[in-house]
Amino acid sequence: MTIHRFEIYGEPVDFIDCREVADGFASILRGWTVREIPHDPAMPAFVTFRFERGIYDWNAPWITGRNRRDDEPSISLMEAVCDFHYEFIDWFADRNPEQFCVHMASVEFAGRAVLFPAVQRTGKSTLAMHLVKAGFPLLGDDVVAVDGATHEAIALGLLPRMRLPLHPSFKPEFVDFMIRHAGLSDRRWQYVELGEGQIVDHGRRLPIGAVVILDRRKDVRASIAPAPASAALKALIDRNFGVLEQPGRIFDSFRAIVENADCRILTYADPEDGVALLAEAFGGAAPKSEERRHATA
Repeated sequence: MTIHRFEIYGEPVDFIDCREVADGFASILRGWTVREIPHDPAMPAFVTFRFERGIYDWNAPWITGRNRRDDEPSISLMEAVCDFHYEFIDWFADRNPEQFCVHMASVEFAGRAVLFPAVQRTGKSTLAMHLVKAGFPLLGDDVVAVDGATHEAIALGLLPRMRLPLHPSFKPEFVDFMIRHAGLSDRRWQYVELGEGQIVDHGRRLPIGAVVILDRRKDVRASIAPAPASAALKALIDRNFGVLEQPGRIFDSFRAIVENADCRILTYADPEDGVALLAEAFGGAAPKSEERRHATA
């Protein structure tokens, strides 16, 4: 039995016979400090990962009733890293009770965060990746923190994931982007390996400039229009999971955000049409795109 201990988020995390999980998790973090430290048996691990009999199992004594599900064991490195990814978000939420964690994507436009609350099947991650391809930095594709006092968006520094196989409607240029930025993956999911200027590091704060409700439909002409503040408020509150026991604080904080944000609804079919409308509305001309950087490198 080989134990590798790492310090992650200031806590000891043990990887028993599965150092590859530590390396895999470190590969999806941006702006975090992950370092290997000596294993001290007298100090219990905050989280323990173990590879045994073809299964990646994990245990976190501080979490009650949320260890690996016996009906869906993790049998691949990607599944094990995804397990840690999900629990890491809960870990962040537990450590930062003053911050909300919201299920949404967010991209930086002209120094401000534009929020895309996660409405089912509206393509927030796909749109976010098209925005990154166009040169706009990503705060997060699935979860972004919000400071309840300052009303700023805070990047978690986690690489985005895209579902596989890629949709056949994606244009060749976007497929090429995904291939060139392929990170850890399996048959169902692919992490998108983003570098400096493409993703915002953990802990960076941005003022919130807009809340955009996505409405993706087939065969529709793309448009962007004002959205009722009440709709934006409901979308954010419904997708908050970091703080739940303070309804008054939740309502007041998110109301202040939408009152000072540009609330819109984006109706679109093709993500590239959505990118063009968002750039015009919030960012003017897109910064130097990934494609142009790649072509001139």
